This record gives sequence, structure tokens and C-alpha cells, in this order.
Amino acid sequence: MQTPANEWDANLSPDGRWLAYSSDESGREEVYVQPYPGPGGREQISVDGGSEPAWSKSGKELFYIGSSDEPRNAAMFAVDIISPALQGR
Repeated sequence: MQTPANEWDANLSPDGRWLAYSSDESGREEVYVQPYPGPGGREQISVDGGSEPAWSKSGKELFYIGSSDEPRNAAMFAVDIISPALQGR
């Protein structure tokens, strides 16, 4: 991807159709998902900061680390991927 923001932690879904990644485009680290290889827009997954997205084996959940000023206090989040667009089923 070529954007003015920094993107990292790219992780493909198990079916290879979705790319989860971290970006600082909003001014802080957030987790996004978009179709791979495209076309299509992206959806922001994290709400209050996040990084290191990882898919479950089934591809029906996405895990990520929530942001925290104190790294040892960071929490792991699991998000059910229920959007028909993201499920592709």
C-alpha cells in the first residue's frame, strides 16, 4: 500500500481474501481490515487504538492488542467478524 501514513503488522486472513494491518493515519495506532488484493474500502476494527492484528484459524475472529500508555497494561481484544462483506459467505 502506498499512503502518507505508516502501515505495519500486515496479516492475511486464512482464506487469503482480507488483509488486517495497523496504521497511524488517524494520529494513533489503529487496526484496519480491507479486501485483498482489492478493490474495496477498509474498515476500522479497533476503537481506541490497537496493533498486532492476528486472525483466528477460522477467520471468524480477529485479535489485536489495545493501546496503552503502559505496555504491561495493554489488553488483548477479540472481534467477531460478522459483516457479510468480511465473511464473504
